[in-house]
Amino acid sequence: MHPSRLAWILVFTACNGAAPPADEPVPSASAPVREGSKSAEPQPAKPEPTAPAEDWLVWFMRDGVPTTQWLGIAGDSAEVLAERRALIVGADARLWRLERNDVEVDVLACDCILKDDPADCKTRSRLRTLGLNAVALDDGTVTVVAAPGEGEAYGELFAEQGLSIVGGVGSTLLVRQLDESYACGAHPNYEHGVHVFDLVAGRTVEDGFGDWVRQLPEALRKPAGEELRKQIVECEEAEDAEAPGLDVVMAEHMFLNELAVALKAGVPELRWTFGADVVYSCSSYYYVEASATSGLLAEAAAVGLTPLPKGVSQALMAIGSAASVGWGRLELEGAARDAALTRFGASPEPPWPPETSSLVLDRSVVLDKVEAGRKHTREKDYGSAIHEFDAAIKSDPKLAVAYSGRGYAHLLAGHLGEARADFQAALEHDERPHFQAAVHFNLGQLAERSGDREAARAAYARSLELRSTKAAQAALDELDRAAP
Repeated sequence: MHPSRLAWILVFTACNGAAPPADEPVPSASAPVREGSKSAEPQPAKPEPTAPAEDWLVWFMRDGVPTTQWLGIAGDSAEVLAERRALIVGADARLWRLERNDVEVDVLACDCILKDDPADCKTRSRLRTLGLNAVALDDGTVTVVAAPGEGEAYGELFAEQGLSIVGGVGSTLLVRQLDESYACGAHPNYEHGVHVFDLVAGRTVEDGFGDWVRQLPEALRKPAGEELRKQIVECEEAEDAEAPGLDVVMAEHMFLNELAVALKAGVPELRWTFGADVVYSCSSYYYVEASATSGLLAEAAAVGLTPLPKGVSQALMAIGSAASVGWGRLELEGAARDAALTRFGASPEPPWPPETSSLVLDRSVVLDKVEAGRKHTREKDYGSAIHEFDAAIKSDPKLAVAYSGRGYAHLLAGHLGEARADFQAALEHDERPHFQAAVHFNLGQLAERSGDREAARAAYARSLELRSTKAAQAALDELDRAAP
């Protein structure tokens, strides 16, 4: 209950029960009553407060501009008490302002990795790497939500980054990040996904969505499960293995990969992106995806996306549509509430930078051939891919990425001997650890296809030693699970 916001209702009654005439003054509460009079002066009744009001914060992103409203909720009604063109989140008695912390870095040629002093290399371009901080409104404490890249970056073809907040409840944020590039490696780097960040704990919640996805209504999960199974069947048929049934997919294979919250015509819309693991030869991301949408659900209590009070819903209707939205209820009273509202109203409103950053580097004809070969490989046109890599190697017989790319196309086409020769040539022409890690991973894939589990295990272990990746660890774990 907030005394500063209570509405007092004064009800005046005369001794005979009649209200005073409209043209007669109403005495103050301290006016004396004459003793012995037949009718005393009208006295004010005891003030009666209205229903306690609640404080809520609602934030939303529209056209790349964040807005946060401090709402007073009383029953079915909502009043905007303050508004800032900033992204401010809060829960209980704590509030944070989100601010971008981007850093520009020099992008150097891949050959510079082998040089002792990168200063000897010419900067090819500059890339804005994306960062995000949360600043506590009460004491200014800074929490790093996403750290930007620093130092130098090494680029071969292109790079793209993305960072956005796609929903949240209270002190919990849904943060989507993207990092895609051909950065001097045998494979493109492609990492994307939504993670859960807890501002109170100051860290990302490991396995933020957990296993509670199976508590979601079957009507929501089933269509996505059917799409996942369709993709798994296509994959498993290529692997000459028996694909699982829908029940097995939904019970054992299906997981929640991403969750985002948008506002459509004033109504929150949840977008669920489910995934299922597959082998690398079916997807270079190691999983396939399928999506579904819903409104707020009682079953989404684990992430707080349950139906809202009517007053908050009315406020969302007034906002309309937004790319992302979040909210939180505050528990503040008296002077603490007044101070928080003052700090909220004084929060800065800096421009919100674009949520993506990219660059395309000047490419030689040889690297264009490499890129074309990779594109054909993704499209499973292995003959065309091998042709493009052949042309690249003819122009530059020491181009390791061309050998690696051709070897991978041979691997997927089932040409295991040719693949092995290309991978060995790639290792000879490029000694960088992260490059060799990718090639050793492919050697592990080749060994599995050849039925040599021990060689596969050794190759994955070597890849993990050179560069720690989820893919190599997952491949080792899968070998352990399949061990007799």
